[in-house]
Amino acid sequence: MTRQPTTRTVRLRIAALAIAAAAACAKHAPQTQPASGRVTVGVTSRGPGVASMTFTVSIEPAGVNAPIKADAGVYTANDTPAGTHTVRLRNVPGSCRIEGSEEREITVAARSSAVVRFVVVCS
Repeated sequence: MTRQPTTRTVRLRIAALAIAAAAACAKHAPQTQPASGRVTVGVTSRGPGVASMTFTVSIEPAGVNAPIKADAGVYTANDTPAGTHTVRLRNVPGSCRIEGSEEREITVAARSSAVVRFVVVCS
């Protein structure tokens, strides 16, 4: 003869299963994507030969290294992680100088845009 579980036993088993299911769900909760924004870099250059020059823009720590036209180039990095980044203009010939600094620190906010502009003068 088998005994039927009591109401209390059934409730305890249901509660234990609910707790186990909740714990399993907590372990496998969906991962949220880090918040990101957009960085747009513009370059305006003047002087001899700038129409045929290409510089490199880098954004760290986002890991961006991309070519940008020297005479009037624009580069946009979508999905740049939110936070502080350093934007650098590289591969600028020795006959040219960047007004201001060759690197700029920016803060990218989630779902927002940051703009950096470089002016290069070549002789």
